[in-house]
Amino acid sequence: MDQQKRSAKKRHRGIEQRAVINGWLFASPWLIGFAIFTVYAVCASFYYSFTKFSPVLAPKWIGFENYRKVFTDPITWQALQNTLIYTFSHMAVNITFSLCLALLIKKDFRGKTAARVLFFLPSVIPLVAGTMIWIFMLDASNGIVNKFLGFLGLYRPNWLMDMNWTKPAVILISAWGVGTTMMILLAALNEVPASYYEAAAIDGANGAQRFWHITIPSISNVMFYQMVLMVINGFQYFTQVNIILSAMQGGLNYVTGGPGNSLMMYPLYLYYNAFPYMDMGRGAAMAWLLFLIIAGITVIMLRVVRKSVTYSVGGE
Repeated sequence: MDQQKRSAKKRHRGIEQRAVINGWLFASPWLIGFAIFTVYAVCASFYYSFTKFSPVLAPKWIGFENYRKVFTDPITWQALQNTLIYTFSHMAVNITFSLCLALLIKKDFRGKTAARVLFFLPSVIPLVAGTMIWIFMLDASNGIVNKFLGFLGLYRPNWLMDMNWTKPAVILISAWGVGTTMMILLAALNEVPASYYEAAAIDGANGAQRFWHITIPSISNVMFYQMVLMVINGFQYFTQVNIILSAMQGGLNYVTGGPGNSLMMYPLYLYYNAFPYMDMGRGAAMAWLLFLIIAGITVIMLRVVRKSVTYSVGGE
């Protein structure tokens, strides 16, 4: 009897071991890819940030020289300033716009479903196609935006060629694709218990008071999460501005940051250093500094809003 139990336990252990081995085998393609294309790439970029390195030259150790060049380059500081202005302006505009749309489509009205589809649709349009549409729309002479402003008798800016209007232009372009954030905020609004509003109405609270004291606190955790994502994405803003600059140059591969370098974002300048200038060591140094900047701002945001964010709403 004991021999049978030992045999059964041995067979059970064998089955468990085979299951574990099979699990690792199934996961191995992803693990190998992660190790090569993520872990190795991150470690290699950290090493290359201390070297003079290009596609035609072997890495040569130069210590902190790349970081010294980054900190003493005035274009780096201008690119960082442009990125900071864009990131926090984009965050404020997009979270406000998304919340307004979410509040609108939460109401019951005819065509509610069509409105949701219409507001969400821009977020699924590819970035390249959407950016090209906006380039035509913001054309100073024939763009539909300036034609509409002219019809209203308002000033018609040279959106993409005037350094005072390039940042509002890219913020406007980014505000077009807020559909995903809108739907997330809508889901959060639907989770706020109706009993909260009923109790506030009984106490005599008006619509604005219910909004500021019930709606905002109840969805503050979701709003903050979206704000953090917007900050992270804002500091990696590259594709749209690169397309805009390429279109302004007629498709020619010039290294430029737009009028007065007003569109020179930090990731764009990182790309210019790593590829057109072929200084990949300096590009790697800029990438690590970008990581530290994003991590630092995220930690600051977490500490600042920790006491003001509500992480649970409760049930009815």
